[in-house]
Amino acid sequence: MKKHLLSLLVISSIFMIASCNGDKRENRNSEVQNPEALQDEIQLKRLTKRGGNLIDELYAELVEKTPELKKLETEIETFKETPSETQNGFYNYNGKSNQYYGNATGFANQITDSLSKKRILALIQKSNKKYDSESKEINDLVKQISNSQNSIQDNHNILKIVLTIPLIEKYQKENLPKKKEFLETISKQKALNKKITDKTPKY
Repeated sequence: MKKHLLSLLVISSIFMIASCNGDKRENRNSEVQNPEALQDEIQLKRLTKRGGNLIDELYAELVEKTPELKKLETEIETFKETPSETQNGFYNYNGKSNQYYGNATGFANQITDSLSKKRILALIQKSNKKYDSESKEINDLVKQISNSQNSIQDNHNILKIVLTIPLIEKYQKENLPKKKEFLETISKQKALNKKITDKTPKY
């Protein structure tokens, strides 16, 4: 009887050790399978270094593993300066015209003869309206470039979110803490609370 009991104890001990080791291996495997951005130690270092945007971190890992995404990001990066460079050509041109009309109006306002001043101001206004009419199409295209660039930024952010949501959901599913540890802590809290109240004299 004693030998049988001893054997059961030994088998139970071995099983418990194996289970614990299995849990540890499972946790380690889960940690290895997680994207680096979701691994606690690596994430802590990145947060410390760069203030870590988790979506950008996860997306960057996807880019490294996906040739199509890497190609897209290269195109986006290469094109990034083109819209502003295109617009700046018009801004410089338009700025000189606006500066001219501003200066001309200032000069006209210094004319003491009221009739001459009126005629010159009318001449400046006519020229300015002509310029606005002739440059309207280009000005509209400049605005269209701004709107299109905003759309690119919006869609780029949407792409990042749509592609990284499955990663965070997988992490959530695989790494949800077990209730047991929390219940044990609550149980210990209750026991400790009871001991404190039992030792407290009536007041």
